[in-house]
Amino acid sequence: MAVDINLINEAQALDLWADSPHNSVFTHPQVLSKLSHEVDWWQADKGNQPQCIWPICKSTEKQVELPALTYYVGSLWMNGVFPLPAHCSYFRKSEVNEGIIHEAFLGISPQERGKGLATALQAYTIDQLSRNKLRGISGNVLKANGPSVKMLLRTGFILTDDPDDAANYRVFYPLTTL
Repeated sequence: MAVDINLINEAQALDLWADSPHNSVFTHPQVLSKLSHEVDWWQADKGNQPQCIWPICKSTEKQVELPALTYYVGSLWMNGVFPLPAHCSYFRKSEVNEGIIHEAFLGISPQERGKGLATALQAYTIDQLSRNKLRGISGNVLKANGPSVKMLLRTGFILTDDPDDAANYRVFYPLTTL
């Protein structure tokens, strides 16, 4: 079954936000609209059923940003299930001045694995972030997580040994050549 991703308005987002068990003040559509210059709300549907919504906050320069007074703005799942890829990105204090966004999590439920969803979501994320003045995407992955390692390599990430944790790779995707 195909996944459809569409831009929705704030009123639609508010209705879906209210139905999500994962909502919080940090993701309330009216709060985000006051903390960011512009917020685009996206909805993923599977079989005409809403699966999740997520906000993309933008600055006055139309660049993706993390709004003031929050540390996380991510997807809000419907019906208490995670049937689609879960994705979380944020700016770490150590990287924000370098224009690097940290991808903290990209997960696929077991019944949806092996269908290319992670690769498609990662490629979409790269495409969207490359339109901004960001230098790169950072992250970490367990060396033992073969499917994630393969997906990251397939989508162009550079993997290096993590000097702080021998069980991990540090990952980086260069968005620009600054």
